Amino acid sequence: MLGKVALYGFAMRYRKDLELRCFEYAALLVMCFRVPVLTTVVLVEKSGPREVAYQEVLGSRVVHERRFDVVRLWEVDPERALRLGPGAAALVGLAEKTTLRLMRRAARKIQRETEGVLQSGLLFILLALGPRRYTAGELAGVIPKETVMAGSLWAEAAREGRIEGARELCLDLARQHHPGVADRAVRLIEACSDVKRLHEWALQAHQLSDSAFLNLLTEPSGSTSGPRARRAPRPSRKGRANRSA
Repeated sequence: MLGKVALYGFAMRYRKDLELRCFEYAALLVMCFRVPVLTTVVLVEKSGPREVAYQEVLGSRVVHERRFDVVRLWEVDPERALRLGPGAAALVGLAEKTTLRLMRRAARKIQRETEGVLQSGLLFILLALGPRRYTAGELAGVIPKETVMAGSLWAEAAREGRIEGARELCLDLARQHHPGVADRAVRLIEACSDVKRLHEWALQAHQLSDSAFLNLLTEPSGSTSGPRARRAPRPSRKGRANRSA
């Protein structure tokens, strides 16, 4: 028999209906398992209160209140997160006090303590949610891009045609790293049904400026982010005439 149920809800940002949704999930678990439920809200984006509570109010009287614990990941001590296990290590990049050294330690912990699908997924999260103050080259020294690109989470999504998860992750990263152009980015991402393109966009979301990210989203399918090869200049008519002579 279960003695208690712990419910963790991850949210990219605080929304006004968060309290009601937490109450609904907790109530359903209580009804299903008939045990106490502890609910913790984990906020990823720098927004939202330190306390979350659902209240039912009749007139001026509070007839019911249920309070929920809140964890704001950017305030978490990254050293402490590393001690909690590989899952918490994947979120080290969100902490304000993180460093490249801590990111590297997190990557090594994930590689040492996990494997397969789980390892690929956690490394991708560590890279995608890493701090924007580091360049792509610096982050590549922490987490080899090939390791993430070969992640079986994306491979499975491509095989089974499940693009919704890829699109949702890309949307969340666009809103987190490019709030100034989020409206335009969201329209472009929602119109994309190519898992590989969504994968590339998600990988680069934290590295690019707002304008560069929009340019990436509007590139024709099949184009690459690298420099385009230049055509050799065509010889002039005069030059061709001289060679013929």
